[in-house]
Amino acid sequence: MLNNQWVFQSLYLLFAVIIISSSAMAATPVLDVGIVLNKPSIEIACSTGLLVRSQKGGRLLIRMSKNRKLNFSRTGKVIRTIGNKVGKEFFVEPAGRGFLSVSGKEYRGHFIVKASVKSQSLNLVNQIDIEEYLKGVLKAEMLASFKPEALKAQAIVSRTFALRHKDQFRARGYGIKASEQSQMYKGVSGEDVRTTVAVMATRGIVLINNNELIESSYHSCCGGRTESNEAVWKGTPKPYSRSVRCTWCKDAPHYEWKADLTYDEIEKALEGHGWELGSIAKLELDYSESGRVRYVVITTGKGREVYIPGNKFRIIVDRRKLKSLKFVFKDDPVGDLLAMNPDLVPSSSSLNSTGELPGSLNSSTFSTEAAQFSNEKDMAIQAIISGYLNNYTASKKKLIVTGRGFGHGVGLCQWGAQGLAKKGFSFRKILGYYYKETKLRKIF
Repeated sequence: MLNNQWVFQSLYLLFAVIIISSSAMAATPVLDVGIVLNKPSIEIACSTGLLVRSQKGGRLLIRMSKNRKLNFSRTGKVIRTIGNKVGKEFFVEPAGRGFLSVSGKEYRGHFIVKASVKSQSLNLVNQIDIEEYLKGVLKAEMLASFKPEALKAQAIVSRTFALRHKDQFRARGYGIKASEQSQMYKGVSGEDVRTTVAVMATRGIVLINNNELIESSYHSCCGGRTESNEAVWKGTPKPYSRSVRCTWCKDAPHYEWKADLTYDEIEKALEGHGWELGSIAKLELDYSESGRVRYVVITTGKGREVYIPGNKFRIIVDRRKLKSLKFVFKDDPVGDLLAMNPDLVPSSSSLNSTGELPGSLNSSTFSTEAAQFSNEKDMAIQAIISGYLNNYTASKKKLIVTGRGFGHGVGLCQWGAQGLAKKGFSFRKILGYYYKETKLRKIF
């Protein structure tokens, strides 16, 4: 009898551990999002009133009635608020079911007011369930009018990105930012029923490679072909970030664009970012295989040659003008003739008679044959194009730029995803095309 009782108790404890472990694994991750950063003071309100504590679950310090604003400021190393209350940080939550608001925007979850690493400044951190966070992200990152399957694909990509980068800014007192340095996050004001449905329909699903969250980069429009990660950023090539041909983003407003730049603008922009180069005598562009500027080679007035990575050059100079790295100078005869690396004719084995991907594919990823768009002839043509462009030199003081696409070009092409969704492809197939060698996994 004793032995049976011992066995029963052991099994009970074992099952209890399994249940507890399973619950812990299934817990929805919570993010620390920096929404107001490095400000001398912060003012918070709530339509249903708010509660202020010294820490989560800690002693109640302040209770504010509905719609009354509560101000926080910093004096030395401490934070000061109403009633001469001071502390190193304050935990703020709504009283009831309202949303906390700051600067006229409402947010789910709760706030933590913290001292910034910058002297006499404050940070406001929104602690929030990742699924609630995504509701305020998706509309800001992709048009809510896009097809449901494209929105679902974006929800999975954004969830994967947020979880992979959730501690990127931890040394500054928060995990991620509410800006494009992480992902655009606008709280309740950024929500839309269509994007919320996409988040809920894909709850807990992420992209993985080799049992790890992938670097799920994405951009607005690739302009005909995406880019491999190592061509834009330093690092080793990632198997899921390979350049692929994309013919479905032609409806994007920035599929083709024009801009003009002067040497003077470039010189001032570089100087403002610490590049003391002086006058520019000549600009040379080095292109990747996808037709994007990989390096800008500047010859200064003193004959010095400086290599600047294309993506860094674009950000420094003006990414509102240089919408992507897929550009040429208008006075380049090769660039004019080829009109920004035009679409190459795909091999007949890859497309059906209507120019679409085979509709019979039903796996989560496309087959190698279906994903292979360029035959040997296409590759040879592209090599010739790349060779001409590599040797092109711009020497004029004013540059007329013609380009294609919007963004860095790595990973998911959002307008391409929309184009595929219009053709009836599921979010699984869309993600399988843009992120090779990945799997979808539900982790909570």
